[in-house]
Amino acid sequence: MRLPVGQVSQFKELAEVTSWRDRILLLLATSLGPGLLPGGPGTWGTLPAVAAYVAVLIFAPERFVVIILSALLLVSCVLSVVLGPWAARYWKGKDPGHFTVDELAGYFLTVVVFHAPLAAIGSDSLLQDPTTIGLTALWAFVAFRVFDITKPPPIRHLERLPEGWGILADDLGAGVYAALSLHALRAAIPGAFGY
Repeated sequence: MRLPVGQVSQFKELAEVTSWRDRILLLLATSLGPGLLPGGPGTWGTLPAVAAYVAVLIFAPERFVVIILSALLLVSCVLSVVLGPWAARYWKGKDPGHFTVDELAGYFLTVVVFHAPLAAIGSDSLLQDPTTIGLTALWAFVAFRVFDITKPPPIRHLERLPEGWGILADDLGAGVYAALSLHALRAAIPGAFGY
């Protein structure tokens, strides 16, 4: 099976990077590679965060879920700010599409803001059921991607911040909107989350 030319060129990009430093930065900047895939790199680049979220809910003790998700949020935020200027130079654009570590931060913010209030009132144990985990991961993914793509006010204005901050801030804004929409959906239709 032959890959279309666009797909081949994306994978060649990783192979053509000659310095180990740039290879490592490229992998980090593209969410370990999915950001290099064609046809919506931001969507592809969000998927590692979804997988990490599901893994945390399945394997971490309940009392540590919000802490671990917050740590993942912090790491992805730091990577976005630090790697943002490199990515802008590498791809020659202010917020390059293949730079997707900011999508990780946005998704992690979505699930942290969704889980934290539930944990505070003791309702997060409902989120340990496999069906509920899957539905929450799916709804969070869809909501985050919708708000990240449509960028309702003031999200688009956040992109004007300098360097990595502008790359990151719009995704964090989308994450806040997505989390609020999940809370609204949970209040309106609890069955949407499987409980």
